[in-house]
Amino acid sequence: MESMLELAKILLPALVVALAMVAVVALYFKQMLAQRDRDLAQRGKELTLPLRTQAYERLILFLERCTLAQLMLRLPAEGYSVAGYAHDLIAMVNQEFEHNLSQQLYVGDLAWQQVVQAKNEAIDRIVTARNELNQEALAYEMVGQLLDRVARQGDDHGADAIRMLKKEAARLWGQY
Repeated sequence: MESMLELAKILLPALVVALAMVAVVALYFKQMLAQRDRDLAQRGKELTLPLRTQAYERLILFLERCTLAQLMLRLPAEGYSVAGYAHDLIAMVNQEFEHNLSQQLYVGDLAWQQVVQAKNEAIDRIVTARNELNQEALAYEMVGQLLDRVARQGDDHGADAIRMLKKEAARLWGQY
């Protein structure tokens, strides 16, 4: 019996030390894994920051290029009928949009919805102007009508989307 007691005096402290070591090692590995996850997340943010920044830049450029004034500057009305001019203006907006479609991966859902809404508003303004005129009339009549509308209502259908994109970009850069 005395030998059992002596054995217990030796094994019990050894068992406690072994359990403590297992707990310390488990805690150490848990902390190391957490640190690795944080490092990977930070590295991922650092790698995607240029892509996300470029997405904000490209979408703001898209919105600026899709103002009625910019569209009419890039596509002179000479030689067009109202119907043909409206068709080509809408095609320009859609082409610009399709070129930037993948940027939605890098911006928030609300900002993307604002971009889509701005694109649709630009097209709606063109369609409204087209529908109010004789389709075979010269495109200069449509240009005059669109410019008059821009003078009265402004040409800022993308302003809300631009503000949203700038706000998101500022938050993004604030994280670093």
